[in-house]
Amino acid sequence: MSSPRRFVFVRFVALAGTSVILAALAVIPVAAQERYSAFLINFRDSVSTDTAGGAQITVARYSQDVERVPFFDVLKTRGYNALYDMFRRSPAVGHLSIAGKLEIDMEYSETAPAKDGGRRILLVGYRQVTLTEKSDHPDRARFPFAVVELRLKPKGDGDGFVALQAQVSIGKNGELKYEDFAAPAIQLRRVRLE
Repeated sequence: MSSPRRFVFVRFVALAGTSVILAALAVIPVAAQERYSAFLINFRDSVSTDTAGGAQITVARYSQDVERVPFFDVLKTRGYNALYDMFRRSPAVGHLSIAGKLEIDMEYSETAPAKDGGRRILLVGYRQVTLTEKSDHPDRARFPFAVVELRLKPKGDGDGFVALQAQVSIGKNGELKYEDFAAPAIQLRRVRLE
């Protein structure tokens, strides 16, 4: 199921002396309203197991460039603590529910086509870091984000990962990347669109 799309002229203005650069035409999904279900496989235990209840991932909409650019700028210039604060003030664009016990809103979402004709969906949200965690587990507290990555085949099914204690950064090609404190990340199997 493809999400409705519209073409929007997005203008980025950069002043360098007297030159003004106006940008490109972008395709921005209006409202995704996609809901996925998946089974969780946790390889952190000595034996991998399916987690009862699985996961529900909802994408209400995809982040637009006018939202994405400030997130990336804050991450580049002020670091992940400032991004964490910015996420706390941002509206949710998606949601992760694990076995009905863990609920996390996602403040950033993106989708991109994959080489095989499918697509990749990335959702990032902040998780609550308590004062106890900051004092007792300062290393873990430096990973204040939750990340969901879905890799969908052309038919819409696929697999993915959930990182519940993640750190985000910008890769050398300008892409958002993440590192999971409790590697390996929890795997999502049999992801399907509901």
